[in-house]
Amino acid sequence: MEKVKRSLLFGDNKQHVLNGQHEFPPRKDRMVKSYNTNQTDWYESSYWIYAWFPFRQYGKSCQLSNFACIHCKEKELESHQYVYRPMFSFDKTYYCYHRRVRCKSCLKNFAEIDPRFLPQFPTIILERFKFTTTVRGYGIDLMMLYHFANLHPAGSCLG
Repeated sequence: MEKVKRSLLFGDNKQHVLNGQHEFPPRKDRMVKSYNTNQTDWYESSYWIYAWFPFRQYGKSCQLSNFACIHCKEKELESHQYVYRPMFSFDKTYYCYHRRVRCKSCLKNFAEIDPRFLPQFPTIILERFKFTTTVRGYGIDLMMLYHFANLHPAGSCLG
């Protein structure tokens, strides 16, 4: 996964990220690579990458200095590290690369995709993030969540 992160931040996909592309397909064909390969190649052929770097992609319309800490509400944030989290869609598993942010005042860390931090983004940028997240858990594609809500009849009892 470190190789994928380097590709998004510094390598051949950097320009695509800066131009606003979020989704990147698997780099390897699972069937072709399954015979003479290692375990890492097998997994890399089955997941998609979702790059969520709004401060790099939309730098002029959102600056980190304009955002407040979700814990102490101070506007003294700094970039901490780049990490990934699994996100699930109907037919794909994404690994969403995002940044963790550290507050200089209270010294706490949190993710850019934290549901308490996301509402601070301008709506036009937030609409491009296609998942709903929890504080530390997995993410679910919004369209998948809407389908589940519509398919589940109101008031049904299980068991």
